[in-house]
Amino acid sequence: MIGIYDPPSLKISQYFLSLPHGFVQLLKNKALNSTNQVSYLIPELKSMDYFLLVQDETFQISINTFANQLAKNRYIQNVMKLDVSKLKSKENLLTY
Repeated sequence: MIGIYDPPSLKISQYFLSLPHGFVQLLKNKALNSTNQVSYLIPELKSMDYFLLVQDETFQISINTFANQLAKNRYIQNVMKLDVSKLKSKENLLTY
């Protein structure tokens, strides 16, 4: 029997909150791979520690307002909006 399932070789710490019309997902960028070496979920953005993915199918959340509110939190150093379609390794975000 041949198994088609191939689990990701990188275990990413994450938090997922399912909402009635979308989700919020927090992903850690830096992790150890199966050989205990440092790897990145999004290697082209190594300076980023976490990614917060927000999907709102109701379009009631203003992303700019949401980002501005996050930036006011003293425990958050930097907030950036990213165009996921422009990332080289955007497929990695679909894996988790």
